[in-house]
Amino acid sequence: MNNKYPKIAFLIRYALIGVATSVIYFLLYCLLADRIAPAIASSAAFISAICFQYFGHARFSFAVKNAASAQSSRYIAIVFSGLFLSAGLSQLAAMLGVTASITAAIVIVATSVWNFFFFKVWVFGRSASQ
Repeated sequence: MNNKYPKIAFLIRYALIGVATSVIYFLLYCLLADRIAPAIASSAAFISAICFQYFGHARFSFAVKNAASAQSSRYIAIVFSGLFLSAGLSQLAAMLGVTASITAAIVIVATSVWNFFFFKVWVFGRSASQ
């Protein structure tokens, strides 16, 4: 991609991996949900999607040349902290009587911002090599 606008190019690459991750999760879940228990289907789809996401962001979005085990550990920490953030926001929204669609939108925005910040600063950022 043209280096004239590196920040825009980065955001496009980041968004492409994010959309592809969602599509992988969606397709795998739909494929498996009628064949196995929904929770197992969701877990399998989630694990597959986050594996794709890690390698996609490492190689394509952030162009990390040598992924380190510490980096993958930080990635897992952020993914699961995002899961807890999602669960906490969902529970809070339910207690406040917020509709499911609004709750989902809030969770998507909050976890997207959370992941982007920590992926950029801590997981794949310059400090990630330390």
